[in-house]
Amino acid sequence: MEKEVATNPTNFMQQFDLAQKLLQMGQTDRSFQVLDGILNSPQATIPMVMSVADAYNRLNQPLKLQAALERLSHLAPDSPEAWYDLAASHATLGQSAEAIQTLKKALDLNAKRAGQKTNDIRTTLMADQRFAPLRDNPEFKALLATH
Repeated sequence: MEKEVATNPTNFMQQFDLAQKLLQMGQTDRSFQVLDGILNSPQATIPMVMSVADAYNRLNQPLKLQAALERLSHLAPDSPEAWYDLAASHATLGQSAEAIQTLKKALDLNAKRAGQKTNDIRTTLMADQRFAPLRDNPEFKALLATH
């Protein structure tokens, strides 16, 4: 299967299958290489990047998850949810300044679509435990007060 993937690098379904098989065989590092290859491909679409992010989340790989969420936020720069999840990743990793800055972007984008029939990320923010490390942060509190 690896030869097939090497000869057809744009067949992403085959790459996901290979990554899964490598994981099942206990070859985690090789599986990560395949997933990273998908993530770094210029042809990677939003759903593909979301699938890689989901895989890294399930595999408890917070730094790789963060890289996938950064890629997602660049592919979908107007998506409050993409920036929100990236902010949560920063918060989880103890990167408070980055978390607040990225959350501000998410909330700004969320405010721009106010009135539309879409998800309002503010409704989940206070209950989201990924932001628990920021709850006592004055900058976090000020951000919530203004949004």
